Amino acid sequence: MGKARYFYIDVLRITAIVFILYNHSLLFDSINFMNPGAEELFLTLAALLSKCGPPIFFMISGALLLGRNETFKQVFTHRILRFIVVIIAVSIIMSVYSGAAISDYPYILFVKVNWYFYAYLAFLLMLPVLRVIAQKTPDRDMRIAFIIIMAFYSFGALIPVFDLYSPITQYLGLFTSSWPSNCWCIIFPLMGYYLANNKVRIRPFAIGSAVCAVIAILLTFYVRSHSMPIQTEEEVIQRLVILPACLVFALAKNYASCSSKVGLAVAEEIAGTCFGIFILERSFCLSEFTKHYIADNLPSSALVPASLVQIAAEFILFAMVVYLLRRIPAIRKYL
Repeated sequence: MGKARYFYIDVLRITAIVFILYNHSLLFDSINFMNPGAEELFLTLAALLSKCGPPIFFMISGALLLGRNETFKQVFTHRILRFIVVIIAVSIIMSVYSGAAISDYPYILFVKVNWYFYAYLAFLLMLPVLRVIAQKTPDRDMRIAFIIIMAFYSFGALIPVFDLYSPITQYLGLFTSSWPSNCWCIIFPLMGYYLANNKVRIRPFAIGSAVCAVIAILLTFYVRSHSMPIQTEEEVIQRLVILPACLVFALAKNYASCSSKVGLAVAEEIAGTCFGIFILERSFCLSEFTKHYIADNLPSSALVPASLVQIAAEFILFAMVVYLLRRIPAIRKYL
């Protein structure tokens, strides 16, 4: 396949990492103490969109990997073992950077590394089975499954607000879960594969995303007005990401194009740094330090521009570091 076919994947990678950097910035956290008004409304919608970062990464992996045919031995040696090396490296960096005692290293390895690493390892372990589901399930049955998933997830946003937890949702692991992101490593790769290999209509996802946005605004305002825990608002937003994430994927697939060889090469290089950006940002927790500095030293009127500068600076800095690291062949295959 030519590189032009993968340009939208590069666009999605870059978009996803920007969403994640926003999600870890003070702008995302600020929705919890904003006064009611237009700014709170805008930041709520931005928070919903930023939560699409990890789902988009899972969708990309599904689009690229679920159509391949590999033995489990090949998956284990070429993918799982490599990713385990990455997790171990990240845990060591975190341990050294935080000054943890050597006796704490196993705890950091198995518990404290960012949730996405554990979830992606789970995806790789399930890869042979997910490939069978993706390749053998008729398109009609797949669409029905996705409709069920979208319904359970989107209207499942009511669950944490009104304490509607029940065995009905508890045991539907393929469609939903007690904590929303617990099954992202299953549903989003399948969605990514389906959307990448079928004609995609924008309108249904746009309408669905608009409905999700309205639900997010109403429920998060309700949560804040009733002084519910921040975790409740987080769960509401996470349960409403499916349709917006699919919309972003569909828009990129249908409209992202580039005829310039230079543009394609630049996009490929930038997209190639995105996983490394995520590793560095989570390993050194620079976002945490920066947003605390902004909150403690700058007036509230400077919050938005300072946070935007923070996101841009982190993206550029980490991208440059990863780009240089990827010049080393032994490191490139892991980043």
